[in-house]
Amino acid sequence: MKTLLTVSICIPAYNEEKSIVRVLESCSSQIEENFLIEKIVVISDGSSDKTVELAKSVKDPRIEVIEDGLRKGKSDRLNDLNKYVSSDIIVMFDADISVSSNMVVSYLVKPFLQDAEVGLVSGVSKPFPPITFSEKVVNTGIEMWNDVKKTQKNSDLYLSEGQVRAMRKAFYKNVTFPRMSADEAFVFLACMLQNFKFVKAAQAIIYFHLPATFFDYVRQMNRFLKSRTIQEQVYSQEFVSKYFTITVQTKLKVLFAHLFKNHIMVSLYLGYLLFPKAMVLINRKNFEGIWTVISTTKFLPE
Repeated sequence: MKTLLTVSICIPAYNEEKSIVRVLESCSSQIEENFLIEKIVVISDGSSDKTVELAKSVKDPRIEVIEDGLRKGKSDRLNDLNKYVSSDIIVMFDADISVSSNMVVSYLVKPFLQDAEVGLVSGVSKPFPPITFSEKVVNTGIEMWNDVKKTQKNSDLYLSEGQVRAMRKAFYKNVTFPRMSADEAFVFLACMLQNFKFVKAAQAIIYFHLPATFFDYVRQMNRFLKSRTIQEQVYSQEFVSKYFTITVQTKLKVLFAHLFKNHIMVSLYLGYLLFPKAMVLINRKNFEGIWTVISTTKFLPE
């Protein structure tokens, strides 16, 4: 009889009481196609709210909740999860997302079943429809960035998502996140360095909430804008440059196209972007293992 691939779904969480039950219920309802979900693991990073209590309240014997009372940061918790599970495939979800369907894990696992050389599979993260003024401005920037990624050739690094991804055991057991970086670029580069294939699972969609205030946007962009510099602390500059391929010309091409369509919102977004850009230039090499929490992204729409 054919042996099924085993899967562990892992969720690092810090003060996610508003979303943890929904995420776990979505995990519990996932359809298993030629694989077996053996664990659904929540690891609390020193949560001070009801995250742990609520996670334990979800009735599924596969759910395991880990708590040690310590605040270590996402990178350390991802490392803890990589060590804790031993499944053939590890699926990583952020805790403040909404899983689009009961087939998302199947879409993430399918490429591993088709090709033994695949080490990393990324899903697709999409924002909920913007509501506040800040969300609408930020969404304008996301639409522009999506067009940049579509326009630029050889840009697979930018298709790697941190909120929804899966890794093969031979890969994840050899990945150690540095404290300063838990983002998608690090994992993609590790995948390339270890000579595994990367696949984008276009149907594995999750939704996330945009930062609802300007100050939360600045905090969030501080993470993203430092990504390349962070990777250059881990990998060689030559190796990083090979995959950070998006050019200024491509950005300008997309910018002018969007300015022509909606100059007001694009201009507002450029104004929004100036402050975090300046902050990153001032504190370019100031990296923290524990990021500031983006509180307004924790409220998921019904």
